[in-house]
Amino acid sequence: MFSYDSDDESLITSCSFDNIDLNTVTQSEIFPIGSRWRDRSLLYSTVQAYAAATGWKASLSHSFYIRCSCYNRPLRKNKTRSFTSGTISKDCKWEIKIRSTQNDVRRINSGLSEGKYKSYPVIKDGVNIIISKANLEHTGECKPSTLQQVMQRSRSGAYVKGISDTSLFTLCTMLKDEGKLSSSFIKQVLRSQFPANKNVTNRHVYWMKQRFKKYITKNA
Repeated sequence: MFSYDSDDESLITSCSFDNIDLNTVTQSEIFPIGSRWRDRSLLYSTVQAYAAATGWKASLSHSFYIRCSCYNRPLRKNKTRSFTSGTISKDCKWEIKIRSTQNDVRRINSGLSEGKYKSYPVIKDGVNIIISKANLEHTGECKPSTLQQVMQRSRSGAYVKGISDTSLFTLCTMLKDEGKLSSSFIKQVLRSQFPANKNVTNRHVYWMKQRFKKYITKNA
C-alpha cells in the first residue's frame, strides 16, 4: 500500500510506493490539499515516482507548480515547440500548486521601489511546503501511457543523461584510442542502455558526440 511517515505535527517526511496497487488508492489520497511536506524535493520525487508508475512525466514550473510535462498548449504549426523539461504541448491541466511556510525579506534595489523591502517565499531543501491547490485530472490531448512517457522522457533528454558511467568510460576510451567515435558504435552502446521500446536515433548519436566534444574542450 501507499504509505508515508509523518511527525507529531503531521509533517510528511518520507513516502513509499512499495507494493502499491494504484487501483486502490486515489491521487487525492496521495496528494491531499493542505498537506504539509518536508520540502519541495520530497513532494516532487513522490510525484515523479507516481508518474513513472502511471505512464507520464512530471515537470517543475515557475518554482511553485508541479505539472504534467504535457501542460503547454499546442502551438501553431509554424511555431517551434518547446523541448524544455520534455514538454510535448498537449494542454494538460494536471498540476499541484505549493506554497512555502517560510519567507525571506529582501531589500529592493532597483526601479521606483528602490530602498523598500519585499517578502519572498523560500523554496529550498529543508523548508516545509504545503499543497495549496491541486487539479489531478489529465486533460486536453494528454493520455498517460507507456508510449507517451517514452516520448516525454526522450524529449527531455533523460535517456542520454542517464547513460551509465561504465558506458561513458567505454566511449571515452575508444575516442582516446581511435581519435573518433563511429555512429554505429555509439548506437550499440546506447541500445544496451535504453529500454526495449525506445529506439536509438541519429539525434541521440548527435547529442552524445556534442557531449563528448564539450568534455574534451573543457578538459583540454
